[in-house]
Amino acid sequence: MKTKSFFGFFKPSPLKILVTFVVLCMPLLYEQLVYNNEVQLVWYRPLSVFASYLEKPVGYFPLFLMIGLSLVVYVAFSGVLVGASRLLHKKEAIA
Repeated sequence: MKTKSFFGFFKPSPLKILVTFVVLCMPLLYEQLVYNNEVQLVWYRPLSVFASYLEKPVGYFPLFLMIGLSLVVYVAFSGVLVGASRLLHKKEAIA
């Protein structure tokens, strides 16, 4: 008999990896710059920030922050998928 693992929803699937990649390509991080008495807002994509830290390492802390952000996005989407699938199974059982 196959038992369900509590951490089974962490298994990589193409959908989870694709959504994580798409979210990390979106401009989520921003920085306000003051240049010649003008405030400019600069947006960064987490994937490009991660790549720039790999190209020119300035320390391990920013690199670990980007890895942590990637894991948080992946785990959050995995949780959303688990919740949605349980909700669908409950509706199917009622009907």
